[in-house]
Amino acid sequence: ETALYKAAEKGQVAVVRELLEHPDINVNLPNDRNQTALGKAAQYGNIGVIQLLLDHGADPHSFSWSTFLDSHVPVDSSVRVAVVATLLGSEKDGDDWVRELATAKDQHGREALHTTDAATRDLLNGLRFFCGRYELFDGPPIHVSATAVVVNAYDHGVFRQVFEQFANDCGELDKKGFQACGRLLGQQPTDVKK
Repeated sequence: ETALYKAAEKGQVAVVRELLEHPDINVNLPNDRNQTALGKAAQYGNIGVIQLLLDHGADPHSFSWSTFLDSHVPVDSSVRVAVVATLLGSEKDGDDWVRELATAKDQHGREALHTTDAATRDLLNGLRFFCGRYELFDGPPIHVSATAVVVNAYDHGVFRQVFEQFANDCGELDKKGFQACGRLLGQQPTDVKK
């Protein structure tokens, strides 16, 4: 393993900065396990090193983001959130990059948004959706008046809102609560006796 890799792992910003001043340093050189200095810095949450490596041309696509975002990878969720926020903050086309990152697929075809931890999922959804909840669709407005413009959107928070409305104190739905949720969402249970 290279000195750059070790310094990135330990979070030694000054050492990384000094090493990057040498013109023959390959910032994207992987080790024998195909990990880069950027990947190791991300694993340990060394945000200062991550930003420095990115500023010096580290390729953020040189390893699988879907793997890094997977909640089974031993990375603290606060570190994962900080790394994602740092990376998204450095991208010019933020909206496109958020969408690409959230929908990146792992080797099993699962989207990163579905395999990551709750805190990272909330961050990504907050960046993907208007007000962290509404996915606005392209196309003309549904209605335009002097006081309002109505657009077509999907509410990604409606199910959580309805669940919380009818859940008991333990955060669970009983049969009555489940049926109430269904009615509110436009589904009439078929086994309800009138």
